[in-house]
Amino acid sequence: MKMNANNKNSLPIEVQKAISQDGSPMQGELSRVWDLIGEAEAKPQAGADKDKEEMWMRLKARIADDIKTPSVPHKTTLRSINVDRPATKPGLRLVRTNRWVALAASFAILMFAGLWYWNVPVTETGIPGQIVAVNLPDGSSVELNSGASLTYKRGFSSIPFVAPKLRNVALEGEAYFKIHKSTVPFTVQTFNAEVSVLGTEFNVRSWSKTLNSTAVTLASGRVAVTANQNPNKTLILSEPGHRIVVEGANPMPESVEQADINATLIWREAGFSVYNESLKSVFEELERRFDVEITVQNLSTLDDSLTIMLAKPGTIETILDDICTSKALNYRLTSRGYEIF
Repeated sequence: MKMNANNKNSLPIEVQKAISQDGSPMQGELSRVWDLIGEAEAKPQAGADKDKEEMWMRLKARIADDIKTPSVPHKTTLRSINVDRPATKPGLRLVRTNRWVALAASFAILMFAGLWYWNVPVTETGIPGQIVAVNLPDGSSVELNSGASLTYKRGFSSIPFVAPKLRNVALEGEAYFKIHKSTVPFTVQTFNAEVSVLGTEFNVRSWSKTLNSTAVTLASGRVAVTANQNPNKTLILSEPGHRIVVEGANPMPESVEQADINATLIWREAGFSVYNESLKSVFEELERRFDVEITVQNLSTLDDSLTIMLAKPGTIETILDDICTSKALNYRLTSRGYEIF
């Protein structure tokens, strides 16, 4: 259902008439829900989701209460019935008809609002310095590393109570997946690749703006990886430690490589590990994890590569000590974070 944003403040004429004739106290709530639907289709606003959810729940409660304890409109006055007149007065029948029209309109708006709310994607985001556990609608679970975000549909379906044909999520950042086994395929979309599974455990690391790559490492089971630029070629990861790295807009690599599974998954135990990555991407990882700002005086050092694995460093200073020692650098505390020189 599409609406013109310029008319979002107006309920349909027939709904307005039914409500005004009935004197329904729900007119304000119905108008507000109609406004929210129009705003959502016109332009999403930050922080609006909570307001929409609260308004929808309040409207639903009002309608349910109205059905349980229907009230006689205050503008309607019933006179004593004359024995010579028909038992059913046309005016009373009109009032009842208007009331049912208003209730039908209320339910119609509630249904459309509910459908719209159901189709608003759910987004979970990793908190700096913490691992966020996400339970998906199918029973699968995901662990999000700091700064990562996961987006998916409620119930994996566009319509409530309808079984999905595909379980699909979108990932930006790093996450560990435990997929509930099902006949319904499960896919992870990143900015440049797709991972397809039925039931398995694996790690995906995909930062579009920093690493410009997607790395998929298998923990157990079996997954298929396809690059967006080469959808006809798929590589299968079938053994623990198998890894595929899709670089930027490049096609799929020619073969699977073997990774250190312990080093790859050490972040899940508060560890820190990078393999042959530039100092630029390493410092960006530290910024996400510890929610600080890191500046570098000599920008040429950002191109140096680094391989490091620390079991439980605890603080950012422990990691910076090791990095600066290996690269002959120094660091100092600033008002916003740290400076490398």
